[in-house]
Amino acid sequence: MNEVVLTLDVDWAPDFVWRAVAEEIASRRVRATWFVTHPSPVLDELRAAPELHELGIHPNFLPGTTHGDDVDGVLAHLLEIVPEARCSRSHGLLQWGDLFRALLDTPIRLDSSTFLPGLAGVVPLRQWRAGESLTRVPFTFADDHELEKPEPSWDLEAHVTGRGLEVFDFHPVHVYLNSSGPDAYAELKGEAGDLREAGPELLDRHVYTGRGTKTLFLAVLDHLAGAGGGRRLSDLDVPAAKPAR
Repeated sequence: MNEVVLTLDVDWAPDFVWRAVAEEIASRRVRATWFVTHPSPVLDELRAAPELHELGIHPNFLPGTTHGDDVDGVLAHLLEIVPEARCSRSHGLLQWGDLFRALLDTPIRLDSSTFLPGLAGVVPLRQWRAGESLTRVPFTFADDHELEKPEPSWDLEAHVTGRGLEVFDFHPVHVYLNSSGPDAYAELKGEAGDLREAGPELLDRHVYTGRGTKTLFLAVLDHLAGAGGGRRLSDLDVPAAKPAR
């Protein structure tokens, strides 16, 4: 399985940011999986093109979260916003054994919370619990990890290697800012308060004009468009388990 898959963590992006990124994807007829953090009119715009956009949840289980008071409450809150979701990626990539039980008590049947940067040969796999399985799909690139590197690369060839499944994770705000390092986003968060309420006049002051996250994002879109649009996470084939000997 040698292919690229596009995923996005919404992370409370303002509507105009979310919409701008979605329009870039739709204009190229590329398929993507979105991990949603909050209600927005953009959700119904994505739902209007289900052949392109898959909606999942991005639950925040960290202390002080506004998503809920406990694991089941957090999941219930997100599934009220995205009742059709079948995929999850935890904010902060939190994982533990009982979380998989909680996910399997909901309609979620795929999790992509494991980050394995640059690992070759990744494949989807099944994790079993009490006779039910949760498909696990690791991701191999994250823009927020790349911009923390001493020498980040925004060249497609550095990240699309053709060595197995390569799942990309982008954040709409980093795409909009064309982030090339962590400082601009940190400054923006310090100024914005609630990022969802920030307007273009604030974000535009922090947009980077050189090579950055958006450079790579658009290259990934063009690559996927040239390969038929790619697949969403739930479209991936999970290899059958080998028979026991």
